[in-house]
Amino acid sequence: MKRYVFATLIGVILVVGCGREADPALTYDPGLRLATVNGEPVYEELFEETYANFLSRTGFSDTPRQRYYHLNTIIDMYLLYEEAERRGLNDEILEDYRHRTRMRTLRNQFLKNEFLEGLPMPEDAETRLAFYRTKQNPYVRQLFFLDEAKAHRYYERLEAGEDFVDLANELYRTVSYDSLAGYLGEISYFGVDDVFAETAYTLNAGEYSKPVRTRQGFVIIRVDNWNFNPIVTETAYINQREKTRYFLYQRNYAIGADQFIREYMSGLNPQPNLENLDQVQQVIRRNMPDQQEQMFLPQPVIREDQLVGIHTLDPMMPLVTYTVGDETQAFRLKDYLLWIDTLPYQEVMFRFDASVGRALMWDVFAKQSVAKGYDRNPFVDFNANAASRFFQASRVQQMLQFEPAKPVTEEDLSTAFDVFGMATLKESTATYWVIPTASNQEAMAVRDSITEDPASIVSVPGARFMENVDVHEAHPQLSVHVLRAIKDMPFVVSPGTDWYVIKVLGRELTYHTLESRREEVKELLQPSYNEFVLLRELRQQAAIRVDTLAFEKLMHYYPN
Repeated sequence: MKRYVFATLIGVILVVGCGREADPALTYDPGLRLATVNGEPVYEELFEETYANFLSRTGFSDTPRQRYYHLNTIIDMYLLYEEAERRGLNDEILEDYRHRTRMRTLRNQFLKNEFLEGLPMPEDAETRLAFYRTKQNPYVRQLFFLDEAKAHRYYERLEAGEDFVDLANELYRTVSYDSLAGYLGEISYFGVDDVFAETAYTLNAGEYSKPVRTRQGFVIIRVDNWNFNPIVTETAYINQREKTRYFLYQRNYAIGADQFIREYMSGLNPQPNLENLDQVQQVIRRNMPDQQEQMFLPQPVIREDQLVGIHTLDPMMPLVTYTVGDETQAFRLKDYLLWIDTLPYQEVMFRFDASVGRALMWDVFAKQSVAKGYDRNPFVDFNANAASRFFQASRVQQMLQFEPAKPVTEEDLSTAFDVFGMATLKESTATYWVIPTASNQEAMAVRDSITEDPASIVSVPGARFMENVDVHEAHPQLSVHVLRAIKDMPFVVSPGTDWYVIKVLGRELTYHTLESRREEVKELLQPSYNEFVLLRELRQQAAIRVDTLAFEKLMHYYPN
């Protein structure tokens, strides 16, 4: 019989809005008021949370310029939210989104109040030990298992005297005996799974661990050897102390949260309804959106409305029953669908049972958060309101894309030409010789030869004459050298592992003009032009106030 094993590990859940309140049910301080848009405040908390998400999503660096840009983006979102109000978008779609946002916030509030509040920052001794561990790396092997019972059977065989490498060859079914079976090589303290690292760093060379549970599965770890850094100074520790302390806190949180979640969920005694689960799984797999269509998203998103066939099933069908106190409760299909847009695509598609376990955990946490009164924390509504603003703004942005395109004015074309950076672009054409060689020595010999007798360049093996060509297209790896070389003088260059002799006879740089790039500028501008025009009008009509003193306070900690 197929058994559903519920995944109750979630890693580090983002817990927002937890830095300022004294009583989680009574107080919440959103921080400084950075700006107002038609009387609506933009608070520090909103800026910080959305800005952190922006940097994480884009990979951009944190700079003062980037912060000012993000504040302007928030102001635009406020204006588009008001436009959504005027367009009558206060509908069931918004209410559904708001409900989902509240549930996600309540989920995080539960973990924060039940676990995170009691997690201390690491003491100096613990931080110092972690820092020393970053200076010594073990060479490790592992026996990896998905089944805990199998892991313990192999551990018993190790304890009975069997060889670790022999067991690794058996476990991994090597074609022929491999002395490197199970070998992972050198690891670093903060570079691997948290539990794996903490276990490995307690072992001496030649020792192996008991089976431990990591996020990937169960492992038995053996340390073959250690690579020690012989010099660890107090100055180096002081310089790295806060960074190490932060990483260690994150590790303690991840390990502690995993343990808290496992113990809490196992105490609910969840019982799966196998027949209903199989039925739902089959419908979802038949209706899952093509992941290739979402390849440009940071993480593929599964929306409930994409699963067409799911609405042929009873939304109240129980998938899992569990016990809270003396009361038996049901996790139903409608509850699972409430969380599906936050579940990993691959997990829903290929590890459906794990996705149900994850959604069950989140649903239980959210509902228990209400039962314990955490929904009275004003942050819950603050977060739901803020998220709803951005959601409504995005709906207006989508609507504008489908409206008839407004004609682009000449003034806007000229501005876009500069903003897109096209005014600084140029075409580079050159006339030059290029001679590939096998080594630096050969290149220098060729250079000396044609310096002494310039006419001999035509007879050098492999020499190519390039006349009035686009350098970036003809030799992209040599373009910088061709454009910078002194004319009529042979040079030895090496753009990588190869060696060349180049001799530039002439070159010309032609800067682009608006006329030469008009259609390209228009093509780039057109998709967002409706939004651009609307925002320009809304900004002209709006009362926007920015508290520059309050916003500058955010810059004080920017260098750190």
